[in-house]
Amino acid sequence: MELSTIWKRIQRSLFPRVEECLGPLTEEHRKIMAILEIVRIEDQFRQHRNGTGRPAHDQLPIARAFVAKAVLNLSSTRSLIERIKADRTLRQILGWPLRHSIPHESSFSRVYGWLAKTEIPERTHAALVDRFVKDRGLATTALDASAIKAREKAVNTRKSVALKIKRKRGRPKKGETLPSPALTGVSRFLPVTPAEMKRALPKDCSWGGKTNSQGKYEVWKGYKLHVSVVEGGLPVSCLLTSASLHDSQAAPFLLKKTAKKVQGYCLADAAYDAATLRRLSQGLGLVPIIDGNPRRGEKLPMEPDRARRYKARTQVERFFARLKDEFGGRMIFVRGNRKVMAHLMYGVLAIMADQLLGSVS
Repeated sequence: MELSTIWKRIQRSLFPRVEECLGPLTEEHRKIMAILEIVRIEDQFRQHRNGTGRPAHDQLPIARAFVAKAVLNLSSTRSLIERIKADRTLRQILGWPLRHSIPHESSFSRVYGWLAKTEIPERTHAALVDRFVKDRGLATTALDASAIKAREKAVNTRKSVALKIKRKRGRPKKGETLPSPALTGVSRFLPVTPAEMKRALPKDCSWGGKTNSQGKYEVWKGYKLHVSVVEGGLPVSCLLTSASLHDSQAAPFLLKKTAKKVQGYCLADAAYDAATLRRLSQGLGLVPIIDGNPRRGEKLPMEPDRARRYKARTQVERFFARLKDEFGGRMIFVRGNRKVMAHLMYGVLAIMADQLLGSVS
């Protein structure tokens, strides 16, 4: 179904029907309803109930509530529950008919852990990409990573080193074949699939450092969110790693995931300036436009046409700004890679739906 058709159905059918039952809707209520209708987290939902004991609270309204929490930019689950209790219309939009039917905060926490473990937010995002982004034809994709500060203990991380195979010194014997040297850096991820790459990359909380957009070097404790964003501010692929991981190490994952959805130009800053990534992009059908890194001498200027197209890289910077300022990206109180990723993905889902609605409204 085309996006314009969905928007017309929301305006002409969903809003009037809900207003007839619940009364006048505020702009906030309309925004939450429209985003929930675009996201449709229920399509990826599977109920898990035990055969014995008390029945668990319905997880679907809680999952919808976490999407609403990102839209409302609320700081914590407790503030979300207080808002739901105080707002009768919002409570019924999410799926709780009565005030006393809202689960306790501990139930929200348990369901949140289950949602993070089953990766339902990530699967919902993948379905949205397949529905609204895939097969768009030529597109301009921008890659970048951003600091995600966490409130947990950092672990000690070690740089990955290539395995060294011991052999006798000197010239090889006649007919002896020398073992190929182990791949290091970005090269070690070229022959593997995105799923294998995701398992291999470090995911624990750690200390990281990066030069920000103002040219200042900043240090933080937590994680790093790697994202590829296409035109219109739509995130195509997301990956959360340790803060200590360099941006370029996650680039093969983003490139391979993105190339399955769209083709066209791929924009990246100087952190991704590597011949390996350029060859990988070209092999995947993407045209790399990467800012030069002056680490090997004087920085070479871009060609005028590439420089003009490179200006579109600000779309990924605007995405990170919206995620952190408007959709809860700065207010992370959960711990662990999976839970932090789930928190961020609710914001990613809300941004994607909001951007899609903005293109037709």
